[in-house]
Formats: sequence, structure tokens, C-alpha cells
Amino acid sequence: MDRQLDRKNYTIGWICALPLEFAAAIAMLDEQHLPLPQDKLDDNAYRFGRIGSYNIIVACLPSGVYGVTSAGNVATQMHRSFPDLEAALMVGIAGGAPDPPRCDIRLGDVVVSEPTAGFGGVLQYDFGKTEKEGRFVQTGVLNKPPKMFLTAIAKLKSDYLLQRSNQSGLSGGNSQNSNVSEIIANALKNGTVPQTFSRPPNTANDSDRLFRASYEHPSMNSSCDECDPGMIVGRESRPHDQPYIHYGLIASGNQVMKHGITRDCLAREKNVLCFEMEAAGIMDELPSLVIRGICDYSDSHKNKVWQPYAALSAAAFAKELLLQLPFRVIEVNQPERIVLNLPIAEGAAYGSYVDQHKPECLAGTRIDLLETISNWIEYPHSQGKVAHNLHTSNRLAASFFFNREEEDRRTGTRFFTTIAAQLANHYSSLGSRIQRAIQLNPDISAKALNEQFDKLVLQPLSRTRLATHRAKLVLVIDALDECEEKENIRVIIYLLSQLKNINSMDVRVFLTSRPDLPILSTFKKLSDDTYEDVSLHEVPKIEHDISLFLRHKLCEIQERDELCLPEEWPGEENLEKLVKRAVPLFIYAATLCRFIGDELWDPDEQIELVLNYQTNWETSQLQMTYLPVLNQLIVVHCLVLLPCVRDKWSALLQTLEGHKSLVRCVTFSPNGKLLASGSHDNLLNLWDITGALLQTLHGHEDTVNGVAFSPNSRILASASDDMTSKLWDISTGAQLQTLGHGGRVIDVAFSPSNGEILASISNYETIKLWNTTTGTVLQILEGRELGASILRVAFSPNNGEILASASYGGEIKLWNTTTGALLQTFQGHEYPVHSLAFSSDNGEVLASASREGSIKFWDINTGALSRTLKGYQYNDTCVTLSSNTRIIACGSINGTIKLRDIIMETPLRTLRGHTASVRNISFSPDNKLLASASSDYSIKLWDVADCEGEAAEVLLKTPEKHSLYVNSVAFSPDGKVLASSSNDGTIKLWSATGVLLRTLEEHEHSVSIVEFSPDGRIFASASKDNTIKLWDTTGTLLQTLTEDDWVTATKFSPDGQKLASITCYQFQIKLWDTSTTAEFLWNSNIHRSWIRNYTFSPNGKILASAADDETIGLWDTTTGQALRIIHVPGSMDPIFRGIKISPDSKLIASRSGGGTHAIVQLWDTATGMLLQTLAIGTRKDWVHDLAFSPNREGDRYIDTDIKSLYQTVFSLEDVENPNNPEFQPSEPVVSQNGEWLARNGEKLVWLPHDYRPQCSAVYGSTIVLGHHSGDVSFFTFRT
Repeated sequence: MDRQLDRKNYTIGWICALPLEFAAAIAMLDEQHLPLPQDKLDDNAYRFGRIGSYNIIVACLPSGVYGVTSAGNVATQMHRSFPDLEAALMVGIAGGAPDPPRCDIRLGDVVVSEPTAGFGGVLQYDFGKTEKEGRFVQTGVLNKPPKMFLTAIAKLKSDYLLQRSNQSGLSGGNSQNSNVSEIIANALKNGTVPQTFSRPPNTANDSDRLFRASYEHPSMNSSCDECDPGMIVGRESRPHDQPYIHYGLIASGNQVMKHGITRDCLAREKNVLCFEMEAAGIMDELPSLVIRGICDYSDSHKNKVWQPYAALSAAAFAKELLLQLPFRVIEVNQPERIVLNLPIAEGAAYGSYVDQHKPECLAGTRIDLLETISNWIEYPHSQGKVAHNLHTSNRLAASFFFNREEEDRRTGTRFFTTIAAQLANHYSSLGSRIQRAIQLNPDISAKALNEQFDKLVLQPLSRTRLATHRAKLVLVIDALDECEEKENIRVIIYLLSQLKNINSMDVRVFLTSRPDLPILSTFKKLSDDTYEDVSLHEVPKIEHDISLFLRHKLCEIQERDELCLPEEWPGEENLEKLVKRAVPLFIYAATLCRFIGDELWDPDEQIELVLNYQTNWETSQLQMTYLPVLNQLIVVHCLVLLPCVRDKWSALLQTLEGHKSLVRCVTFSPNGKLLASGSHDNLLNLWDITGALLQTLHGHEDTVNGVAFSPNSRILASASDDMTSKLWDISTGAQLQTLGHGGRVIDVAFSPSNGEILASISNYETIKLWNTTTGTVLQILEGRELGASILRVAFSPNNGEILASASYGGEIKLWNTTTGALLQTFQGHEYPVHSLAFSSDNGEVLASASREGSIKFWDINTGALSRTLKGYQYNDTCVTLSSNTRIIACGSINGTIKLRDIIMETPLRTLRGHTASVRNISFSPDNKLLASASSDYSIKLWDVADCEGEAAEVLLKTPEKHSLYVNSVAFSPDGKVLASSSNDGTIKLWSATGVLLRTLEEHEHSVSIVEFSPDGRIFASASKDNTIKLWDTTGTLLQTLTEDDWVTATKFSPDGQKLASITCYQFQIKLWDTSTTAEFLWNSNIHRSWIRNYTFSPNGKILASAADDETIGLWDTTTGQALRIIHVPGSMDPIFRGIKISPDSKLIASRSGGGTHAIVQLWDTATGMLLQTLAIGTRKDWVHDLAFSPNREGDRYIDTDIKSLYQTVFSLEDVENPNNPEFQPSEPVVSQNGEWLARNGEKLVWLPHDYRPQCSAVYGSTIVLGHHSGDVSFFTFRT
């Protein structure tokens, strides 16, 4: 803040309402300026500064005085003091008006006022009258935002569209801008705003919760943690945590909107995106644009958690917008650093942050090569990297390092703009010419490369004379072959060759690349005097250089303490052999060093593997380089990723790395949403169960031995060797209490009811009971009665009236927590007891697990030992029991964890992943997750929901398979039984886990289909033997129905009283009464081709059929009378994959291939008219399931196994003004789509050829496939 400008230099105002918005605005300034005198009637508080090429004035409303009037006064006074202001920004927070899927606004998103039909971007309304009348009562017509801002918005939108085209998976919001996120990240990193402005973490207790509009917050004094989670509106998760930008109408009133129903009613009336209170006051005083960060949802569930981040995101977008404005020369007395509005490729220049850790050439190597380059640029001999030498000698004018892993560095589109920006920064005389070129051609960065080169590089260089005569400047272009746009490569080489024609200076281009054909062919088209080529592998003394390199890298490996290698390792003989292998390729040498230094393998064995690798005369050096590496990778994966027992996923879900030393303890919060860990690094870490580190708690001065959460999960207690236990506020990380002890604190535990009592173990010999509110000691248990070496304590579940303590000697004692009296002493363990757990029902049984490998169960009333389980190992370092005392987990010194079923006394699974001793284990409250802490400095989360931890369990193909094609599979309604039918003439009944229950062989030919009745009492099978058989679920044959032809399909009515059947060649449907004697009722005969699909209405009164003759037939199931025939001219290929009738029988939904798209069509049953066509995806996205979903808050959806479709037409009357169909995420639906298994249309599991099915059936998250081979495969996905 060292400059004071004139009033006329400030042309843009920035107005905020709150101090935190003011702080965010100041953080956006590129530089701050000294204050200026104000008008005598102006009492505003200002900050002055610059963003880009515009000088900005920032003002804030008086503290506590908000609303339209206050904002208008601030704008009036600002304009009075600074009459040259051209426009203003109103930037701050607001309440969003989410209406998914129409308007999926989230907390932290940004809303920008943009003109819409009849409005200038802001709607001013009277809150009181609006609330009373239930519609907007408009109180004024406001101006549009300034043209300069609207033009910049158009440019941003264009940039966003280009950005989205290069990013897969973006959805939701109007646009997403990584630049805004970068601005936010930089502000937090640089400390211009405190960390309290960070985005709130995405914890399981996520504060971004949208409740149903009708659900009011229960109490002003309670948080939303106490709100009903069942009232939360389900929304699709976003792929990124970046703010989404929404453009449209903002409602500005004179009161805060905090009523969900009113919000929705008003927002839908005018398509309002958010509500606020100040914008209307400044719109007509100063031409303004309004930018709002969303901090709540304008309902009663308000909180301030998101306000700082929302203010920062709005400010970041405002800065991004200002940077898009046309470049403006800053007319001030002091010389200004040239600021160019040019897009550059971040990290492409030499010395960039992203490349700071990349190694440079080893000193003493490539000397001949460097001499060659030095002579070429007439520069003295030197050592080191070319770019480094040129940079230090001020000869490096610009550089560009291509990298195919970086978006801006792999195409060349920003090549010349990046070069021009560096030239301008290095040479001021060049900078002014480049700046002028940008002013004359403001869209130059969007022009072709040849025009960019001419205007930004060639002309400025040609017209500039530097201080030294015939100055030599060098451009360094590295890894040109990593440019993926081959045509851009040719253009860049050709244009750079034109630099030789500059007379005012000598410009040289040093370019490196692999010898790719497009590059070689382009150089061959240039004249010989234009370039000089050097092949790196042909430079003399390459063997000497590689020898130096290998010696240096192998020495680094030898010096690693944990390897204990001798000083002479690996020996001159081995070194010489490695050098001969590597010559002439440095990449070979570098690969060898990484291979030998792999921390998972012994270096001597790695060298022996390389030197003994057998080659023949056909083996290339490429194969010699990588085959040993690849072979070893295959071995590792075979051992670790593909267990030989079963094809299963590992139970390991997450590895949490954040501690700097061995982790001593870990525990879950009672609500199962958080995880706390303590370590030898004296720190406490808080994590969410997704593995994200939420915060690190500092305060202990020695090892943290134990952690425990209060019952409400709001307070964390810790035990440390620094002779203290501490209480922490989970939400803020603040220390609440420090409880002093006379020795190291071993462990802590909260009482279960309200957490008012904390038990702590001190120095293995004292137990103290504390009041957690006051920090006072309630009881001290010590002396001979307590015993020595206390390891664990546990409260009983019945209000914590009993405390159990376990000792190193194996003794267990029960204490009255009120009086401190000893109640019971249990003796029986011979070794240390590591775990205690009361039974979760009434606490009358205590389980104890000991190092001698036993678990004992004690009756706390009588003291009797009721049961002992054995079978564990002495090298178990820690033992813990699940809360339901069903599973025991034992951590071992070798890093494994063994799970055993306590009731069955059988092993369940061994969890492998830690590389050092397991120090502590904790089950989640629901016993579905296990957390383990280890001496390898990590915490691991394991899925133990089924004690086998599979993310997608694949039960191997059943050995009891059918002998021929599987034609059909079907689940019973309760999902407990699966029936499969085959060309071998049999029906097999299976359990849901794939166990064969029974094989039915009564059919005389192939069985086409099996189907269960809706109540699950019976199932039907249809066969090529012209019969339909009815069975009960045990496999008993009940009825046989005889047809005239091969029966290909059957379907039960919703009440299970009727059965419809289709035969192969008769093109008709028959209806049977299954309630008594399977009586034939009637048959249809209007279709003239194969009937593809048919369905009953939900009330069973109508039957609909769809056929290849391009017709849909509707039938009265009672009389068999045809109600209507719907003709579908020019129908799809294939015609119909299925149809469904709506609950009110007014609509029919049909699904089909639809030419190039998979589509769903809605038909009016009364008129046969097509009402709506909803596109689902490409034609490859087969739709296997279709249903009308129940109403969701008044809306209706059509569910498919790919996605849910928003139904905007409900009857014929809605056709005149249909809305565009929108997508809405549905509940997770598993389906088989060609060669993939998918969930909600997302392809998850690719199916090899022998797993691709003839048919499939789904129940919940389980899908069963019937195969051509006769196999039946079961797949279960964890939801």
C-alpha cells in the first residue's frame, strides 16, 4: 500500500453488506492503494486497490444497518465522492432458491444477475404483501447491468462451455469455473483471508442439507443435526467441490426470506434463483451487477457455517469477471508493471512451481552436449541444464515445456500467448509493443496460431531494439512431441523458423523432442541453414555420463539407513554390467535405478534379476528395459490383487495418512460419522469416514495414547503421556478442559448416557472419574484394591452405574461409579486384558479379551464365568469386540487383523494391508466398518459388514449349473428365492446367495420363462412342450395348463388371480384364472405379428400389449373386449422393449430403441394420442425396466434402470404447454447393459464374453445372470 492515485483513476465500485463480505473483497485486490479524501457528506468506509487493469473502490454498509435503504445511501455517497465511477458490483451472500432438477443450486454456488424476460436481472418486491398474497408484488422496475459486465459474462460463458467440453462428468449448475476455485485457493494459501473462509468439509454430517419445503426447523435454539434426516431432499452428488455459476433473476426484498413453501412458490413463479435484501437499493443509483454466494436455502434451516465460503466464492467470481474486461491503460504518474490479459499455460515456463522438484542433469554429465549447444548460441562453456544456464545469464527470453498430462500444455493452443507473456515480463520495451498489439486485437488469443505469432511475437521482436547491439535471445521449447495436436506441431516449427528473418536481434530456438515422424518431416521441409540437429544418444562419452549417473543414483540407494547395504555396494563388476546394458539410453539407466530402489524389494535381488534376465537375439533394448519390471509387476498383482481362494475385492476401503509417527489409538464417534486418531507425533486427527482429514488438534506435548467421543459425538477426550487428558469441541477444535494427572494418561472413556462423567487411567495405577462440565474430580480409584497396571476401562450401558477395569495381570474389577465401591472381581485371564465390552441389551454380561488368546464372558450380578473361547495367538498386539459381542478382531505384530465369529467360534477373515504392527482397533457403532491404527503411521478403514468386506461380491459360477442355455431367471418378491429355467428342460430354485435348493424336471422340453406371482406364493413356468405349470415355492407342482403352441411368456395380474400367456406363432394373448382350477378365460386375436411385451394396469382391470405390427392393444381383463388399438406408424427398431400403465390407467409408457436413441413415450389411453417423448440415452443404452414412480412432493417421475425421467405431461390437457423433460437421479438401480453391469446407467463392471448373459434378474442390489453355457452368476453391489 505505497501509492495514492487520483479520484478519476477509480472507475468501478464494489459494495458489500457484511464485514465478512468486505474482508473477502479486500482479499481479491491485486494491490492496495492509500486512502483518498472523501466528500464531506460521505461517511462510507473505503478500501482502494486494483484488480487487473481496473482501479477499484470497495465499500461496506454500516454494521448492523442492512437492507435496500442502507445500500442506496452507500451507493449515493460513493458516487458523490467519485463521480468518474462507471459501474458497480454488489457482491455478497444470499439465500438460494433450489428447485431440483430445474434449478440445482447448492451452498457455495454463485448466482449472477442477468436480464431475463421483462426484468433487468433483479426483481424488487414487497415482502409483506408478497407473503400475504402468495405471489410476487413488484415495487419497481430496475435497470439492466452495465453492458461491459454483460459482455464479460458472455465471454465467461463461452470459456466455460469450452472448459466443459474438455471435462467429462460435469453436471449440474449452469457452469463451473476452475479459475474461481483457483482464486479461492490462492486467497486461502496466501493468507489474505483466514482459513475460516474455507469450504466446509463434506463430512457424513454434511451441513449442505436441503430439507423439504414443508418441513420447518424444530427450534431456534437447536442445530439441524436434530432435524429429521428423512426430510432431506435427495440430490445427485457432484463430481467436484468447485462453485457452480448460475445466471438469472435475483429477488430483492425488504426482509429476509426464510420460509421454504413461500420460497418455492415465488421462485417457480418468476424463475428466481436467490433472495437478498440490498441489490434493489443500488441498481438505479449506479449501473450495477449483483453477484451472490449461496449460504443457505431461504428457509427456516438457517446457519452461518457457509457464510464465509459463500462470501469468498462470490468475491472470487467478481474478480474473475473483472479480469475479463477489456484491457485498460492505467493513467497514473508512477510507472506500472505491464499486465497482459492473455491466457497462459500454467507451469509451462522454466522455473514454474509445478516443476520445482524435477531433477536437473547430474553435474559432470553431458558436457560434450552442453559444449555443442553453447557453441551454437555462441555462449561460453558451462555445466548443468540448458534452460538453467540461459536463465541465470539472462539469455532465456521465454520457454515452454510441453506435457501431455497437463491440459494447457498438451495442445499448443496457448503456446504463443505464453511465450508473449514471458517476453513482455522480461523486456519492458517488448512489453509495451505486445500490450499495444493486445489493445488493437483484444480477441487475439482466440485467433489462429499464425496470427498470434505475427501480432504477439514476430512484429514486437522485429520493431524492438534492445540495449545491446545485435542481442542474442534464446527460446527453449522442451518435449514438443508431447503436443497432442500434430498439426499444431507443424505450424509451431514453421512459425519459429521465421524468427531468423529478424534483423534487430539474434533469436535462437532450442527445441527438444523425440524423433517422431511429424516433427522430422517438418524439419526436412526447412532449408538446411535454418536448423541444426543433434541426436542425444550419439553424443560422445555417453558411456562415461551414464556411468556417473548410475554411480550417483546407486549411491543414494546404498545410503538408505533401513537397507544396511555395505559401502562398496553394488560393486564395480555389477556397475560395469549395468552401464553396458544402459548405453546409449539414459531412460534405461533411470528405469533401472527406480526398479532397483523399489522399497518393496531387496536391492540385491533386483540387480540379480536384471543381470540374469534371459534375452535372445530378437530382444530389443526396449524389451530389455521394461520386461523385468513388467514381469515383477505381474507377480505382485497375482499375489495381492487376485487371491487364489476366491475372486473378491479387498475389504480395505481407505488408508488415512496424516500422522508423522506411529498411530497409537483410533475410535469412531457414536453417530458413526467421524473418526479420531492419536499418535506419537503428539497430534489428534479428526477424519470423516470417507477418509478426508477434517482437522488436526494441537495441544498435547507428548504421545497421545487414547481417544474417546462423548455419546452425542460433540466432544472428544484424549489421553497423553504429557500427564494430561483434554476435552475438545469437535466443531471448532477448541480445547474445553485440561485435566491434570500425576503421571502419563493411558486411556479415557465417557459414561454412556449423557457423557457427564469421564474415566481416565493414569500411570497404569489410578482411575479418576471427572465431571466433564466443571473439570472437577468425582472419584479416585487407586491403591491395593485397584491393583496395578490398569490397561482398560469400560462403562456399563445402564446409565454408566458400573465401571469395569482390566489389568495387565488379567484381573477384571467392577466399581460403583457413584460411591467408588468395589462390586466384583473376576479372575481367570493369565495375560493382559486388552478389551472390555458390556452386552448391548442390558449390560448384564461382560466380555473380556486377553493376550493369552481367550475371550471370557462374565455374569456381572453373580461374578460367574459363563463361557470361554480360545484360539487366538500370543503375538496379537490388540484385541477388540464388536458392540454386539458377535465378532472379535485381533491385531497382530505382523500387520494383519483376524476376525472371528464369537458364537460359531469360526474364523471369518484375515485383513492384510498394514506394513507394521497393529496398535489399536475400533468397530463402528453399526459394526459395519473397522478402523485400525498401526506403527506404519497409517490408519486403515475396512468394510466388515459381512465379515468378508466385498464391494461387489461375485459368487463364482455355480457348479450345479444347467446343461444348456439359461432362458430366464426371476426373483421371488421377497428376494429370498431365485428360479432359473433352461433349454435343458429343467427349473432350478436357488437361495439369494447362490445355493441350489431344488431341481424341477417335470417339463418335457426347454423352459422359456419362469415368473413368480406378486404375493410370492406360486410361480409359473412356460415351456416348448406347449404347457404352463404352476408351482409353489417349495417346488411342488400345483397345476398344468395346456396350450396349442410353444409358450414363450407369462405374466401374473397384480392380485395374482389371473395369468396371461403368449404363444410363439399364434400372435395372441390368453388369460387364465389361477385362483382355483386354472380356468381358461379368453384370448385376443387382433395382432398380426409377434407380441413383444404386455402388462396389466395396477388395478388389474386393463391389459396392454405391444406388437411388431406397430400397434398397442388395450383389453378389458374381465370381458376380454378390446378397448382401444393405438397405431404407432413408423415405429422404432426394435419396436417395443416394454410397456407400463400409469397408476390411474390414463397413460401408457412404452420403451424402445428409438432409432439413434433409447426413448420412453407417453400415450393417452382414452384417445391413443402420443403425449410426450423422453430421450434416455444412446441406442446402446438398453432400457430393461420401466415404472411410474410414486409422487415426489407433487411431481411424478418415470423410473428406468438408466435414470429417472421427469414427467411433465399428466394428461391430454398438459400437451399444449409441455415443459422440457428433465432428468432426476433415482434410487440406485442395478442393470445389465450389453457387456456391462451398470448402476443408474453408469457402467461399473465389464463382463468377459463367458459372463455375458442370455437373461438377468434384479432384486435390490443383487443381479443374477443366466448364461449361454448354463451357468447362473450372482453379483451383489453394496449400495
